[in-house]
Amino acid sequence: MELEDEQIGNMSDYFFDYVSPNQIFKNNAEVLILSGSAVMYLWDFSHYRHANHVVWSIGWHFDQLVEFTGWLRNIFVGNIKQHCILEYSDITGKKNFLFVDEIIKRNIYGEARRYLSPRLGIDEFLEYLGGRSVRYVVLRWFENMPVIEEGEDIDLLVHDDVKIVEEFFAQQPGLIPCNLYCVSGLPGTQYQDMAYYPPCLAIQILEQ
Repeated sequence: MELEDEQIGNMSDYFFDYVSPNQIFKNNAEVLILSGSAVMYLWDFSHYRHANHVVWSIGWHFDQLVEFTGWLRNIFVGNIKQHCILEYSDITGKKNFLFVDEIIKRNIYGEARRYLSPRLGIDEFLEYLGGRSVRYVVLRWFENMPVIEEGEDIDLLVHDDVKIVEEFFAQQPGLIPCNLYCVSGLPGTQYQDMAYYPPCLAIQILEQ
C-alpha cells in the first residue's frame, strides 16, 4: 500500500521521538518502539507497562543480549506475550527483524496522570479550555505558564468538566505530564482513591 504525502504528514502527528530516557515511560503511547541503546529498558517492565504494544529490534552485542534475557523473563512471568516478528531489509539490503510484543499486565501510572501532546502545546490547550468554558485552575507554577520546567508537570483542577478536557488529551499521543483533578473526585481524577481537595474547598478555589 502506498501512502500520499498528505497522509504521511497527518500520520506524523501520532509519532514522537523521545529525547531522554525518562520519556520512555512518561507518555501515553499505545505503541512504544525501542531501538539502539533504548532496548536495554526491555529488562525493566515498569518502563513500558503503560503501552499496548512494545516493538524492538535485537542486536548481537553483549548489552542487547543481556536485555534479551530480560525479555524472556517478562514473557515467562506473563507480563508480555509475543504478537509477531516482522522482517525487513535496510538500505544495504541486510535483513533485520522487529519483535512486536503485546502488553498483558498493562498498568497506567496513577489515576489522575495524563499526557499532553507537545505538538498541540500548552498554549493551545489553555485556549481550548477557555473556548469550551471549562472552569479550571492551574494549581502549581501558574505564574510561569505556558512554560514549565523540565521534569515538572501541570496540576489542573477542573469543576466536573472532565469529558471535555479528555477530548483534548485524546487527540494525539503526549509527552507533557498533566495531573487532572476535579471537584467531586470522579474516577480517573482521584488522588489516593479520593478527591484531591474536599469538594467545598475545591469549589472555593475555582470561584476565587
